[in-house]
Amino acid sequence: MTRVLVTGSAGFIGRHVVARLQSDGLDVTGLDRRTGHISGDFIHKDLLDLRTDFQFQTQLKSFTHVIHLAAEAYVPTSVTHPDRYVQNNVIGTTNLIEALTVAPHLRRFLLVSSCEVYGTTPAPVDESASPRPASPYAASKLSQEAFCQAATQCYGLPLVTARLFNNYGPGQQPDRLIPALIRACSGETDFFLTSDGSQTRDWVYVQDTADALARLLFADDVQGEVYNVCAENEVSVGDICKLVFSHVDTPPKVVRASAVEGHLRRSAGIGAKLRKATGWRPSGSLDGYLEEAFKS
Repeated sequence: MTRVLVTGSAGFIGRHVVARLQSDGLDVTGLDRRTGHISGDFIHKDLLDLRTDFQFQTQLKSFTHVIHLAAEAYVPTSVTHPDRYVQNNVIGTTNLIEALTVAPHLRRFLLVSSCEVYGTTPAPVDESASPRPASPYAASKLSQEAFCQAATQCYGLPLVTARLFNNYGPGQQPDRLIPALIRACSGETDFFLTSDGSQTRDWVYVQDTADALARLLFADDVQGEVYNVCAENEVSVGDICKLVFSHVDTPPKVVRASAVEGHLRRSAGIGAKLRKATGWRPSGSLDGYLEEAFKS
């Protein structure tokens, strides 16, 4: 019987992944230290407690497929509190791997990493690009990858790695760029811009990301591989601002704020490898999402 565990299931991307898997009729259990946005079976635990919680260890033995999303995932706080990122992202992951080494039916471990491991890139990158992490967050994600790769050699971990690019969509944290812009347009606050607007990101609709992860979880001939999950939709921060502001009559005041250490100047990916392996194609559009967001 197929049983899927999604760590970080109460988070922005996690809950979309759970919904996507449930739509296929799969037996899905979420795991998170938070309790918001829960759908279906749920384990309310922290991976940092796993080494000493034997009941928790036993719960994990029955899963056949794991999507590991649980992580601290905000560059600015990683710069000010790097220890949190080592603990939650690196130690939490090694605890999970160690517990799963005795899971007798495990067939796929899908590690969700980040485009941040590439650092700033002069052009869109494929998976062969050398990692150049520029923040403690990026370093913690690359460390996750390294430990998981070692676990394939030492314990036979059935690993697949997905490097996600910048997501947007319903339920995103309010301090991220697009939700902050939408909130500013409602008149609640000014918009604080921490760059000159020329920074670029590869924007992916969150439900497209959830679909990509669901496909990788069961795809053939992907074990041991790394895949970019990107829409090849590189748009600058300044152009995102203009796009959001085009949906309102009176744009909000834009206040220049101090630059954030660790933010990348350019981040864009090449997704041909994922498309070839799974047939995945992104379908969401920024403008379409914004039209719906401003209606609600």
